[in-house]
Amino acid sequence: KSMDAQLATIVRRLTRIDMEPKTATITDAIYDFPFIYTVEPEQMVLNADEAQQMREWLHRGGFWMLDDFHGCDEMRRVRHELEKVDSEFAFASLAVDHAIFHTVFDINEIVQVPVVNIGYLSQRNPDTSTAEQSECGEPDILLWDGGSDDGKILMAHNMDLGDGIEHSDDPLYPSKFSLWAYQFFINT
Repeated sequence: KSMDAQLATIVRRLTRIDMEPKTATITDAIYDFPFIYTVEPEQMVLNADEAQQMREWLHRGGFWMLDDFHGCDEMRRVRHELEKVDSEFAFASLAVDHAIFHTVFDINEIVQVPVVNIGYLSQRNPDTSTAEQSECGEPDILLWDGGSDDGKILMAHNMDLGDGIEHSDDPLYPSKFSLWAYQFFINT
């Protein structure tokens, strides 16, 4: 099963929210989506019109989640593209006492959910580092909160929540990572 199908099934079951995964480009139709999940955002290149659309969508209350980017260089690339949307974004690293870690599930630690191959290695050897990059490799959840009238951007840096969900049925991928990814998505 794909990550989209896995996540949609569990969201429906645990929250009764009827989530219909769709792939979309940045167009006027973006306003039909209150939540957007972007995977590997370091590959994103926004033109001026797309940046304006995202800015307007966020100012109307959109929630944008970015996942599966690792290390200093990929973070620089993501921030460069986000600056096209709004140069005033100020992100804060979240600690586990933030409400997002306690909306449905109580999550009391930030877990580095690894890409599938590193997950396999850590299943065989629990001492294996789950970091994909050594420089700037610590897992981090960052939030830009636009306030009561604006939307939010949540970044899951140095983790691959998508792989945690997509490989949740794989006995070679450690279930602790899949569980954390599911719980964090449901809370989000």
